[in-house]
Amino acid sequence: MATDDSNVHFSYMWPGLLFLIGLPFLFFHGLAPYEDLITRRHWVPVKATLERGNVVSKDAPDSLVLKNTGTQYKIKLVLRYSPRELLGPATMNPQYPPWLMLPKSMFHWTIAPETYGSVIDAHAALREYQRIGDFELHMNPGQPEEATLFRWSRWTMIYLGAGFFVFSLLGFAFIWILNTRTSKRLLTEEENLARVRARRHHRRGATEEDPGPPPDPEDTVHE
Repeated sequence: MATDDSNVHFSYMWPGLLFLIGLPFLFFHGLAPYEDLITRRHWVPVKATLERGNVVSKDAPDSLVLKNTGTQYKIKLVLRYSPRELLGPATMNPQYPPWLMLPKSMFHWTIAPETYGSVIDAHAALREYQRIGDFELHMNPGQPEEATLFRWSRWTMIYLGAGFFVFSLLGFAFIWILNTRTSKRLLTEEENLARVRARRHHRRGATEEDPGPPPDPEDTVHE
């Protein structure tokens, strides 16, 4: 006997599993990527040059390191940038609004994210930074003293989690549409069945109450 699969309700289990799988990827790096994205989304790029760089201890970033001390090392950079260059010749206009005046030159101290196990490797990496020379900072236009060289760039795991999340939402939506259509179809079938039953009941009642045709005169007995 053939079965009708058109009235089957689908489960939300698989989209739910995709959603749960995506959550660890979305928060693989914690909240730092989202904080960077939200707080710095309006920051503007500005050119910067490397003034100087030093190798420092990871545990004491203010102390310079010239030889191996048995610890880990990081690179401290000092960059110079000019916020006023963002506005071009407008800064020379006498009618220029004072509240928009930007400083001509500012400095930005930053620690590179990489960590090195030997001072030799750290100094080799420092020479790479010095070879580059020109960098691009992201500056807060409302507060020019706020700037950063290193924006969040490790989005692979987050993109993967977002992919699972999007597919789970699409799965939820698709199954909801299928189940909604199935529910409407079942409701329509139940209403049609109820109308058929009502008509049958009405006909049966009319048949029981109908006295039928009059008897044949030949069958009538006269006394």
